[in-house]
Amino acid sequence: MTTATSGSTPNDGALRVGWVGLGDQGAPMARAIIQAGFELNIWVRRETSLAALEGLPYVRHATLSDLGMVSDIVGLCLREDSDIEDVLTTGGLLASLKPRDRSAGLRFLSR
Repeated sequence: MTTATSGSTPNDGALRVGWVGLGDQGAPMARAIIQAGFELNIWVRRETSLAALEGLPYVRHATLSDLGMVSDIVGLCLREDSDIEDVLTTGGLLASLKPRDRSAGLRFLSR
């Protein structure tokens, strides 16, 4: 199930980007993807994460499988390797990706 939020997301054949991780580092990257003109498809664990995209167009997906089915590429900006593994396997994202799709895991360490 998808829900269009905060306006329309025009897509005239452009790359459809999936995104998981709207924390301190992931949210600015997600906003940059939208501002560059790409359709952003998201999945969030917590409702409060959506505040990071307030006023911007995106499509929210209820499941990771739904996100994977509509995305051409998926970016993951998650804190722990175990979170990335959980999203990809237990969450069903990896199984839902088409053979030509790509996934990129981003992990940032701060001191």
